Amino acid sequence: MKNQEIIEEIEQLVSRSEDFILVDMFLFNDQYPEIIHTPELARTFTEKLIGKKIENPYISITVLTVLQR
Repeated sequence: MKNQEIIEEIEQLVSRSEDFILVDMFLFNDQYPEIIHTPELARTFTEKLIGKKIENPYISITVLTVLQR
């Protein structure tokens, strides 16, 4: 499965979710080495989750991540 296919699958799962979303994503923030290009993915996914919460205020969304120091 290619990266773009994975991203599309995740977005579809978020769209279909009704009650609960649990995300466990490494480097889901701006604390990453310069060589890793994740900020656009993190920003887009964050906007998708925010949109889902606006669409369904009763959905529970939990995001777990690891902070790099």
